Amino acid sequence: MRIALKTTCLPLLLIMASCQPAGFYDSHGNYHSSEGGYQGQTARRTNAADDKDATAFAFSKPGFYDGSGAYAGDNGAFGVPEDYLPPKAMCRIWVPDRSLSTQGPAETCREKYHLPEHAYVIYGG
Repeated sequence: MRIALKTTCLPLLLIMASCQPAGFYDSHGNYHSSEGGYQGQTARRTNAADDKDATAFAFSKPGFYDGSGAYAGDNGAFGVPEDYLPPKAMCRIWVPDRSLSTQGPAETCREKYHLPEHAYVIYGG
C-alpha cells in the first residue's frame, strides 16, 4: 500500500514542481524574479498608509507611471506587447530591462508602491 501511494504521488509532485511561477514575493513583500534572484531589482507590495518610504500613486488615465507617481505616457512610447498590458482596473509593475517571462503579474492597483529603479506601474484604466 505504501509503495503504491509513493509511486502514485511522485508524478504529481513532478508536475507541481514544473508549474512554479516565474518569481516570488519574499517576507518583506519584495518581488524577485527567479531569473534575476536577489539583485536589488524588486518591487515592494504595500498598501500601508503610514509607509513613508513608499510613493503614492493617483491614477488618472490608463498608461505608464514612473517611480515618482507621475504619468509617463501610453504604450506607444514603451511598446509592451498587448498580452502583457493589465486589464481594466488592474495594474502591473513593468521593468523594461527584464524579459517578458519575468515581469510581475497583473494585480489589483495599490495606493503606494516601492519600485525598482527605471520601473513603471502600468495602469489598465
